[in-house]
Parts: sequence; structure tokens; C-alpha cells
Amino acid sequence: MDDNKDKKIIKSPYYSLEKLSADSSLVKRGLRDLSIWPKIEELFEKLKELFKDGKIQECLNISEEILKTDSNHFFTLCYYGRSLYLAERYQESLKILDRCLEEEKQYYFLWSFRGDGYYKIGEYLEAIKNYDESLRLELYEFWYRATGSDRKSGDPSKTPESADALDNHMYYFSDDNNDNKNLDEIGFFRKALFYLSTKFESYQKDDIGIKRAIDALQKVLKLNPDNWFAKNKIVETLQSLAEKQVGDNNQEALINIDTALNFSPDNANLIVIKAILLHALGNKESAIEWIGMAKEKYPDNDGIDSIYKKIHNLE
Repeated sequence: MDDNKDKKIIKSPYYSLEKLSADSSLVKRGLRDLSIWPKIEELFEKLKELFKDGKIQECLNISEEILKTDSNHFFTLCYYGRSLYLAERYQESLKILDRCLEEEKQYYFLWSFRGDGYYKIGEYLEAIKNYDESLRLELYEFWYRATGSDRKSGDPSKTPESADALDNHMYYFSDDNNDNKNLDEIGFFRKALFYLSTKFESYQKDDIGIKRAIDALQKVLKLNPDNWFAKNKIVETLQSLAEKQVGDNNQEALINIDTALNFSPDNANLIVIKAILLHALGNKESAIEWIGMAKEKYPDNDGIDSIYKKIHNLE
């Protein structure tokens, strides 16, 4: 199989929708009045071409024309929902995609499309729920392809174990520079979510997955500084990584804490950890300054008081 061609199919909304409409028969979907079939087929083919050419307003017009005849025409609803999204009519898009998912829950990109809609209106937690479901189903899709298994046999008992093969399958997880140039804010966001959730051993070694997630989150925040979820998540991840490094690599841990402080400068936990690291690295003067800042913010905190006394040699 041509891997590059396969990547193109995954990354393009057009090819995802085209694949959906090819996977099932429109008649099987329950077209009740067969006398109108030729007209709908003609309009639907036109809709696919318009979508491929990026003529979104015309897609909306054709979709609405088809839906006047058959309001439940599944594939048209899929194109209509995505076209509404591309026209930045996000709330309307979500309502249409809800209808699509009522009928067909196995196509991962429908969940992905709905996640995109929630993301655009700033409902990041809802977006994540949809992206998680999309990823679960996409891993199943990859498993079917890799094993040649029949979907009728049911979902696989476990997801693929080959991280290298996975990188080649899903474009937004690739670290190829050319692919990354094609990613938008949502692409980097989803990439970060994947690396934070994956259990693949090759991503656990040397915290490769966590470091890739941090890099992706930084790109998200560069594109959208107001993404509160990405900001909270990068601070949480940098702190967690730094805490793992304390004792073994204090200098690297300090760099990660400083990076986290750029996003959350008043975070008391980060300030305390920085003081501890500075003290461990022999920079007592700076350590005293930073633990003083923490104690000033939280004068009655026993944990901070204990560290304050240790840094000042009071115990």
C-alpha cells in the first residue's frame, strides 16, 4: 500500500466523507421513494464535487435542496454538517452531526468533526470526549487494516501495539516536519491529547510522549493563547515531568518549571518546586528569594513553612 496516499486520505475531510459514502449503499440506508433516486443521486454527486473543490456555500445550497426531498438522507447530512462547520456556523453544524451520530456511531471522523465544532465554540472538555471516541474508533480502523480482519467479527480485543505503524497511519501524530507544517491549532491539540493518553512503550521511554505533548501544547498556545484547557494541561504536564526529574536531573527539571511559570507565574506549587531545585543546585540566594515569595502568598501553609526553614537552615 502507498503510505503517502493513505495519509492523504486520513488528513482530508473530503476523502473521509467520500470514504463514508462509498462504504455503505444509499439504498441500504433506507431511501423510501425509489422514484426520486436518480435526482438525489445526481445532486449528491454534485455535492461531493463541490465539497472537493471547497465551494462551501454551494455545498450548503445543494445539501438543503436534497434535504427538502429526503430530510434524513444520511450522507447529505454528513456533508451538510461539515460544510456548516467550514462556514463557521458551528452550533448548526453540531445539531446536524448529532443527527448523523444517532444513525451511525462507528465512523471515527464523525466524532472528530463534532469534536471540532465543540472546540471552535470553546467547549474543550466536550471536544475531548468526542476526540477520545474518534481516536478509539480510529485505532480500531487501523487494527482492521493491519490484520485484515472483518468488521463483522466485532471490535478488536485490544488496540494496535506498534507505535511506529501508528505514526504512519494518523497524520497528526507524525513528527515529520512537513506534516507538522500542515497542522492547525486543532491538529496540535489532538496530537497533544494522544501523547498524553497513549500507553505505547516506545512513547513511555525517556518520556518521549510527554515531551511531544508539551511541544504540541506550546504550538496550540502560540496559535491561541486563550485556550484555557491547553494552558492548564501544559502547566500540569510540565510540573509532573519536572517532579519525575528531581534528584536525577535537577537542571532539566528547573527548565521545565521555568517554562510552566511562563504560563502560570503565580502558581504556588511551581514556585516552591523552583525554590527546592535552586537550593539543590547550590543557588541558595535565589532559593531564598523564591521560597519567600511562596511563604508570602501562603503564610499559614505548613508544607511551605517546612521548606522555608530548611532553605534558611532553621531546622
